[in-house]
This record gives sequence, structure tokens and C-alpha cells, in this order.
Amino acid sequence: MAETEFAKVMKNIEAFAKRGLDSVFGASLIVDQTNAGKIAYISGQLKDAGASHVKVSGCVVKNNGQENNTYHAKITDLVRG
Repeated sequence: MAETEFAKVMKNIEAFAKRGLDSVFGASLIVDQTNAGKIAYISGQLKDAGASHVKVSGCVVKNNGQENNTYHAKITDLVRG
């Protein structure tokens, strides 16, 4: 997602949160090798914009568990910080 698209999404989240509805907004962050080092930053931005919670999940890259594990092994230490 381009930075300008991310900004649009964040503005929409902020606008939703400001409506003051009796609802809870949660976000889902799918982690891959391109955003693994930005989890804390993105989660903070989402919370600041009005998300009540952020669910963090690893992406699925193949229909094979071992291949997924191999993919994520490369970023495990980065994700754990």
C-alpha cells in the first residue's frame, strides 16, 4: 500500500472513531517481510487513529505449513523485537 493510500485509510479510521458510535473498531495487521519491522509503529498509528485493538497475524505464503514456517523464520527475531 502506497504511503498516500495508508494516509487515506488512517483518515477514514479517524473519521469513524470521531462519530462517537456505540461500537468498537478493531484492525487486523497481516505481517510479511516488508512490514515486519514496523509492527509497533503501525499498531501505534492505528490505536492513535481510534482502533480499540489490533490483531497481528502472519501472512500465508503457501498452502504448505513448512514453506510458511520457513518464510516466517527469516523475520521471527525482527517481529519479536
